[in-house]
This record gives sequence, structure tokens and C-alpha cells, in this order.
Amino acid sequence: MKLFVVMAALLPMLCFGGNAVVYETDRCAAFGHPEIRFEVEDSVPQVDAEWMKSGLESMVAEGSRFSPGDTLQMGWMVLRFEQSSDGVLVLHEPDMHGMPIRYVATVTRTLRALRAQKDVADSFGMLEQASFPSILDVIGVPVDLDEIGTVQLHREPPSSPMSGWYLTDLASGFDQQFRPVSLYELALLRPDLVKFFALPVGTDVVLLTDGEVHVFSDGQPLVPREGSFIEALNRAASER
Repeated sequence: MKLFVVMAALLPMLCFGGNAVVYETDRCAAFGHPEIRFEVEDSVPQVDAEWMKSGLESMVAEGSRFSPGDTLQMGWMVLRFEQSSDGVLVLHEPDMHGMPIRYVATVTRTLRALRAQKDVADSFGMLEQASFPSILDVIGVPVDLDEIGTVQLHREPPSSPMSGWYLTDLASGFDQQFRPVSLYELALLRPDLVKFFALPVGTDVVLLTDGEVHVFSDGQPLVPREGSFIEALNRAASER
């Protein structure tokens, strides 16, 4: 699996159903490699899609080679290359609807999740420290996820396949037994948590039931930057 993290700004991952926009590289053939095509929903900022296109071209120019069936990690998402009838490689992403993972011919969820995860990190000046796990990595969760009231996330150093993340109820703490699930499986149950997954080691996130977010680094509370994604979320929560 090859790792590629697109540097893009951010929005939350939402459901979508707009018009599709198709992008295709135009510099890969010069290096003896098939061009690469991907599709996004038209609400995805063009700058993000163009960044992805140029990033793929740069990878090929620097010697990366992709074939049908290969995977590519972008942010936390794992994409897959498929062969099209015209010889172009087409990127597919998980549809985030169920188990087992089903791939579909779009990268909209990938770019939206990446935007959200980087925006959360940037809210606290942690963009350079952002650490992206994979959807296939493991998080420790309580035996009964339904019993969680006020969410608390904590990140220890990752050690594959462990993402380093643990999830519990704020009142219960982390002195208990946890069971392993994939981040993908947790995302199916709690898509609202996906935006926090790139925060670095030593981070704690407390998500109140009204949506207000509190973040700590090595036990010290952090204040989101004015005008940042998390500051806007917290302001909206306080106005509800």
C-alpha cells in the first residue's frame, strides 16, 4: 500500500448526491504509465480535486507505478485502482455504508474526510503534527458502544494495526477492558468522530452531547483559533 496525503483545507464529511465532475491526469503517459481518472461530487472544491490530480501526476513522475487492484492511502481512506475499458486507471473508494467494504467509483468521501480531519488539526495549530491512520487500523472501544454518553477519545502511540485511538465514555475513563474494532467499522456507527482521527499522539477529545468539542494535548486544554472549524462548531453548539 502506498501512502499519499493531499495537502488541502477542510469541511466535514457529509452525505452527498449532486452532479459528478470527472478529473483525469494528463502527464502520466509521458512516463509510460496509464493516466488516472477519478470522479467527485460537484460540491467538492475544485482546488482539492486539482491538488489530487497534480499529486498523482507527481507520484508517477517520481517513479510510483500503479496497476489494477493496487491500493493507495489518501488521508485515512484506502482507495483502489480499477481498469477502465479505455485503458485508464480509475480510482474507487469505500462507500461507507456497511461491511464488508464495498468500493464505488468516486473519491468524494475521501476528499471531504481529509478536509475535515485537517481542519480539526488546524483549529489547534496541529496541522504539521497530523497523523493519519488507515480505515483498516484498529481502535479500542468499550464492549457496549450503545452505553457511551459523553464521548472521550484518547490517542496513544500507534503500532500497526493499532491506530493508538481509544474510545470511552467520559464518566468511565480508560481503566477498563476494551475490544478492538476497525476505524471503518466505528465510522459506520459514529461518522461524527471521523474528523478527529488525524489528531496526534497525546490528544484527548471530549465531545459533549450538544456537539461542543473540547480538545486537550498531554492533559492541557487547547483553545481553538478564532474563525477556525472547531471554533465555528462550538459557537453553533452554544447557540442551539
